[in-house]
Amino acid sequence: MRALRLLFAGTVSLMLLVWMSGAVVGQDEEDEAVAATHVTGTTTAERNVSPPTYTGGYGYAHNTGYGGVWERDIDWSDPRLPSVMRLSDNWDWYAVGDASDEINGAISLVQNVRLDGPDGTWTGTAYGLLEETKPVETYPQTLLMVLGGTGAYEGLSAMLRTTYAEPPAMGTVPDLEGYIFEGGLTPIPEAPEPLAE
Repeated sequence: MRALRLLFAGTVSLMLLVWMSGAVVGQDEEDEAVAATHVTGTTTAERNVSPPTYTGGYGYAHNTGYGGVWERDIDWSDPRLPSVMRLSDNWDWYAVGDASDEINGAISLVQNVRLDGPDGTWTGTAYGLLEETKPVETYPQTLLMVLGGTGAYEGLSAMLRTTYAEPPAMGTVPDLEGYIFEGGLTPIPEAPEPLAE
């Protein structure tokens, strides 16, 4: 009877070890299948396809440039990102009202982004906040681009940001860096409930 109990206990222990090792291997395989890849993109050329429509002008407290379309040739570190990027953008320039000695204006920028390749497409939106400094007039900025893939890139997403060696002057073309994610775009959560009064 004692031998039977030892055999039963040994069998259960062996089964648990096999199950746990299988679960660990399965987990390791799953972890390896989901990843983020760091990517960089060097802009080699930019073309104006269609100029924006401007309102306001020098001396105004608010200027706009809407409807501009641009193309950029980008040398990517990852071949999943096609080399030609097309952007349409709208921007609003606002004079800074606090009589700052350093900042002349703040710029809100929104872009529609598209990369087309032979195997699929990436589309998405970029939001940017730029500042116009004075008297040098450089444009320090924060810009985040969020893209989703289709075709061969279905199920992938990417988040990219602009990079500059130094605060850019007007018209400086940015490089990009960020990540391609082995998963779709993170869903937008439900709006939070209003605060209780």
